[in-house]
Amino acid sequence: MQQTSRAHRISQIILLLVFGWYLFLTVSRDHPRGNLSNSLTDHISHVSMTLVFLSHGHSIYTEAANQLLSTSNQSDVEAISRTFDWGKHELFSWQLKGREETVLPINWSYLPRPYPPGNFLYHLPEAVMRIHTTASLKNIAKFSIFKYGIVGLITSLLMIQLIFAQSKLPEARDATSENLWKWISCGFGVLLGSYVIFWSFAGIYDGIALLLIVLALICLKRDQNDFAILCYAAAVFLHFRSLWYFPIGILAIARFYQRDWRAIAPKRRAAVLTLSAFMGGWAIWSFVELLPALRTWPHNNARHLDQILAGNFDWQMWGMLACAGLAMVANRSYLLATCFISALIFIVNTRQVMPWHSMFFYPIILIGLVERSPTAGVLGLVATVHAIFSFFGANILNFPPNY
Repeated sequence: MQQTSRAHRISQIILLLVFGWYLFLTVSRDHPRGNLSNSLTDHISHVSMTLVFLSHGHSIYTEAANQLLSTSNQSDVEAISRTFDWGKHELFSWQLKGREETVLPINWSYLPRPYPPGNFLYHLPEAVMRIHTTASLKNIAKFSIFKYGIVGLITSLLMIQLIFAQSKLPEARDATSENLWKWISCGFGVLLGSYVIFWSFAGIYDGIALLLIVLALICLKRDQNDFAILCYAAAVFLHFRSLWYFPIGILAIARFYQRDWRAIAPKRRAAVLTLSAFMGGWAIWSFVELLPALRTWPHNNARHLDQILAGNFDWQMWGMLACAGLAMVANRSYLLATCFISALIFIVNTRQVMPWHSMFFYPIILIGLVERSPTAGVLGLVATVHAIFSFFGANILNFPPNY
C-alpha cells in the first residue's frame, strides 16, 4: 500500500512537471498562433468556425467554409496572413449585423467541418471574445491553448487516479506482484499522460473528450451509471471520435435500467436522461449529415478498409490484434473486447489519420483496470501499445513529437 501511494505521488509530480515544462516552452516561445506546434492551426479555426456555425447552422456539415463565406478584402488581411503564416485564400469575411467585418482564419476550408456541435459550444467563450472585445487574435489563441493545457493536465491526472484507484487487485498473488504492476502502470500512465499534455499545448482539443470518457469509466467503476451515461453523451457531443467507445454508453444504459431506474429520484432521472439524449441525439444527427462528406477527405490511412479489400492485408499485424481480442473474450473482459473491436472498426473506416488520433486508444488500458482484473489490465495495455504502433508508429517514435 505504501509503495502504491508512493508510485501515485511520483506519477502526479512528474505530470505536473511535464505540464509546467510545456507551459514554460509555450510562453517563452511566444508564437503568434500561441501554441507549441510549428504547423497546427486547429485551435484558431475552431473559434472561427464557431461563428460560422452560429450564422449558418448545420450547413457546415454539407458545405465547405469557402462555399459559405467569401474571402476577406480588409486592409489587415496582409498583416494577418504574414503574422500567422496563413494563406490569404483561407482568410474569410464574416459580419454580425450592425458590426464591423471580422476576418476569420479557417484551415481545411475546402471541406465540410468534421466536428460536432459541442466543439462550438466549447469554443464559444473565445468566439465571444473575438467579436465583442478588443482582444487580439494572438491573445485569444493563447487563451485556447491554456484552456487545452489545463484540461490535458486534469485528464492525465484522472488517468493516473483510475490506475491507482484499487488498493488491491483481486488476482494479485502477493504484494511484490501487486506493486510491480502498479509501477508498470505508472510508467505507461505518465507516458500517455505526457502525450495528452503535449498535444493540448500543440493546439489539439481532444483532451476534453478523453476527460469525459475517463469520467464515464470512473462512474461505471463506482456504479454511478446515470452520470456515466451523461459523461459519455457529453464526450460524443464534443468529439465524434468518442463514438469509438459506444459500448461504454450501451453498458451504462443497461446497468442504469437494471439497477438504478427505481432507486434514483424521478427528477434527477428525467434531467440526466433528457440532457444525455439531447447531447447524444444532436451529435449523432450531425454525424449522419456529415457522413457523405467524410468520404471526400484526403486519404492517408494505409490500414483503411479500401486497402484491405484491395489485397494490402498485413496478416501479422491483424493476427496479433485478433489474438488480443480473443484473449479479452476468453478472460471475460467483454467491455474491453467490444471497445477494442469498435475502435479498430472505426479506424479502418477513417480515411485520414493523424498522430494525435492515437490518444483515443488510451482508454483501452483504463477499461482493463476498471474490469478489476490484472489479466484484463495487461491485455488492455499490450493491445493499446500494439494498436498505436500499428496505426501511428512512424509518428510517435520520437518524444516529444515534432509537429
